[in-house]
Amino acid sequence: MQKRGMMEQHCGLTAETEKVRLTRQDFDQVVEAQGRVEGRMERVETVLERLAESQTRTEATMQQLAQAQTRTEERIGRLEEGQVALQKGQVAMQAAIQEIFQAQAQASRELGSLREDVGFGLEDVPRLLLPPYLHKHYGIHLKGALGSELQRRFFPMKDRPADEIDLCGEERRILLVVSYQR
Repeated sequence: MQKRGMMEQHCGLTAETEKVRLTRQDFDQVVEAQGRVEGRMERVETVLERLAESQTRTEATMQQLAQAQTRTEERIGRLEEGQVALQKGQVAMQAAIQEIFQAQAQASRELGSLREDVGFGLEDVPRLLLPPYLHKHYGIHLKGALGSELQRRFFPMKDRPADEIDLCGEERRILLVVSYQR
């Protein structure tokens, strides 16, 4: 026993360590638990493989999204350039429309002036020719100085705007007294 005691002291075994001994049943339980742990480890490895595959797919998707984002940013840049060009075109169009309005206003003024000139000419011809014609053919003498016998007049109306008469004149009666000497 002395030898055993020396051996225990030498190996560091004490009486307490001797109490911890495994039985066969304990060993079988440890082996069984080890098997369950290994099964779980296999399932964990399978899950990790699936996660790695999913991670790879996610990275590929992220790469595709990054490329799509780049294309979208390029398109937005082109749209911004197009919008700037449209704005410049709109400003030019507004300036052109303003020029057209001004030209149209000028043309309207010139047309109005031409209308007055032509209208005045059309009214002047009968104004000058009609009094002698009426006198010669109908014996009608109009009042007023030569060339101004016929004038434009406006006649007020009760229920509507005044009527404009371009050539209006008044007749003067000439009393001819003819005497006969015999």
